[in-house]
Amino acid sequence: MVLEGMRGKNISLRALCREAGVDPSLMSKILAGKRNPPEDDAVIDSMARSLDLDPVELYVSVDRLPPQWRSVGSNPSLFAAVRTLLEGEGRAARPLPVQSRVSRELPEPQRNSMPEELL
Repeated sequence: MVLEGMRGKNISLRALCREAGVDPSLMSKILAGKRNPPEDDAVIDSMARSLDLDPVELYVSVDRLPPQWRSVGSNPSLFAAVRTLLEGEGRAARPLPVQSRVSRELPEPQRNSMPEELL
């Protein structure tokens, strides 16, 4: 997603990193799959702004739960609704545990399957 954004803006890795305030060496390793994306939300937000990307999509693309979605883990009803949307009706009847790291419990979202009001 970052590489596509760089191509779309016709911007080099160094220029992007300078604009976003990210170390180019680290970003190069992340893009090559040699390092994990940073845990710092500010870095992901900065990259999204610099590339004119939707921050939520960027978080999801690196298997992270966006900050504005983190309340899902502390709200069992909301967690059940999201899980039902993502997995289908068959799982809704079971009691659903609320985990401290909900991002590991949720399956990868399918594009265009989540209602816009939950995004």
